[in-house]
Amino acid sequence: MSNPSQLFLLADHIKLSLLERQRAISLDLEPNAQDGEISRSLESLREGLESAEREAQRLVSAGDA
Repeated sequence: MSNPSQLFLLADHIKLSLLERQRAISLDLEPNAQDGEISRSLESLREGLESAEREAQRLVSAGDA
């Protein structure tokens, strides 16, 4: 997932999930329900950013910047 639009959407989803988790903590609710999903989303974002970086480097090397 190295499409910039998809990465922005995923980052927004992560932000909302973290805000929901913070709200659950502030209300003394169980915050761990979404921890696995948040971890997977963060890993997907990391992989997507690495892929985008590799693609950018490839384009620069090819002179297509």
